[in-house]
Amino acid sequence: MPQRTQAAASDRFRRRWWNAAAGLAIAVGSLRVVATYSVFSPTTDEPVHVASGMAWLTRIGGYGTEHPPLARAAAAAPLLLSGVRPRGERNATALLPKGLAPLAREGRALLFEAGRIERNLALARLGILPFFVLASALVWSWSCRLFGAGAGLASVVLFTSLPAVLAHAGLATTDMAVTATLFGAVYALSLWLERPTPLRGAVLGVAIALAVLSKLSTLLFFPAVGIALVLVSSFSRQRPPTTAPRWFTSAALAIVTVCVVVWAGYRFSTSPARSPELQPQALVRSLHVEGILSRHPGLREALFAVLRAPVPGELVDGVVAVVAHVRRGHAAYLFGEYREGGWWYFFPVVLAFKTPLGFLALAGVGLVAMLRRRRELGWKAFAPAASALAILLVVLPSRINIGVRHVLPIYPFLSVVAGYGAARLFSAPRRAGAFALGLILMLWHLGSSAVAHPDYIPYFNELAMGRPERVTLDSDLDWGQDTKRLAARLRQLGASRIAAGGLDFEYLEKTAGVRACTLDPYDPVTGWVAVPEHFLKVKGEKVRREMARSDTGFAWLEAHPFERVGKSIRLYRIAP
Repeated sequence: MPQRTQAAASDRFRRRWWNAAAGLAIAVGSLRVVATYSVFSPTTDEPVHVASGMAWLTRIGGYGTEHPPLARAAAAAPLLLSGVRPRGERNATALLPKGLAPLAREGRALLFEAGRIERNLALARLGILPFFVLASALVWSWSCRLFGAGAGLASVVLFTSLPAVLAHAGLATTDMAVTATLFGAVYALSLWLERPTPLRGAVLGVAIALAVLSKLSTLLFFPAVGIALVLVSSFSRQRPPTTAPRWFTSAALAIVTVCVVVWAGYRFSTSPARSPELQPQALVRSLHVEGILSRHPGLREALFAVLRAPVPGELVDGVVAVVAHVRRGHAAYLFGEYREGGWWYFFPVVLAFKTPLGFLALAGVGLVAMLRRRRELGWKAFAPAASALAILLVVLPSRINIGVRHVLPIYPFLSVVAGYGAARLFSAPRRAGAFALGLILMLWHLGSSAVAHPDYIPYFNELAMGRPERVTLDSDLDWGQDTKRLAARLRQLGASRIAAGGLDFEYLEKTAGVRACTLDPYDPVTGWVAVPEHFLKVKGEKVRREMARSDTGFAWLEAHPFERVGKSIRLYRIAP
């Protein structure tokens, strides 16, 4: 056999081995995700997303516009295929936000269809798993393209074992979907900047559209990342080609593709926007041109004709709803402090506490190694690091500080950087210390992830010192996921009644036969009492402020011992 043929065969064999290893890592991660389906009860947001997706698929009722339809439809599709149909149920549900109550009730009716809550919830969560697989495959592909197969395998192993990623890959929500599609859009952008052909322009347009249809935060993240990549490429000595006609044609094709695919995602809707501030009269007033238009009737009629033109109303309403939500802020908790507007440093803090320290160390090593080899690597190698930094910077002013899930798209980019760091440590010539350090950091990360199973939602690293409730709450620790564990524990104890706050009363009654009554602040009770950490601290502090008291609403509970159920619920037995 000729030497060149032997080398080609050997190269193909190595590629197959690397691909098989990456596929195994993705398969193991997928199995870990699926293993959590039967552990947790529905989280706070899942019924809303399921109901919205079902409404979009069946065209029955409104589906809510603050989130686009792709991820929601993916979660509802397995239920629809299994025979579940919307029935317009309006079951009484406790402690639901007023604006979401109808959708939440409908979602709960879908999940409780025929008493098969376990099956239906697993099916809904299974609809999100393809996004996890897609994100993992893209991490493997981009890392291999930039740094080789060794770094690619390290990157995909790190990504598929991140607790935050595994947590939200196992829930019927939108966060894993936007993580995969946004990463894919940025990957496509880097390839387009490298060589802006019409085909790459079309692929870029489809990728951006899918990210927009996954979650509207793409409209914030992608422009920021795009600017970062353009700056990195423009300051590099290895600049991409700059043939103006090719760039213009390819960019125009990408823009047209984005518009068409996003519009298709909204069923080519041409309904006008329903938001009051977007009505023609309100827009004219906000532009301060009423006086000018009154003197020019023709101009007035032309402007109003444009403003009344049919647009994808659901998309526009969704953007307006998100902007309004950001402006008014959201109740948040950090380091024992309750605040409505959030903190500029919230996301750096939660990333530091919610990410395995071994992973963060490898990402640091990877960034340092890139900087040391910047001339050799070129601008493309810095695209993932620049993207992660851009995402972090644009969320600093955010007034919605309710979980690391809102910056979940940062993790695939960091995984590529960390994978490169691991590869550099493992391949350092004649440096046993570097190899040992890489092995220690990788095992530290994998060990932290393995020990956390299946509680990926409330995972905190060693910096929390075993008291994560002192750091932050909400979807980072207590998202309603432990109600199923509480129901099982109450069955073991033979409890028939319980006073509780912030829990799913309907779930407790239907699955454990336990009657629950609302636990009121400043009203001590006896018997069984269950309180989630978020309700205990945030609700207690909110009531304290409203009533101008010196003690929180549930300070009386602190004197009693409690049993921890799962990671987020305190169970008390208070004697008369």
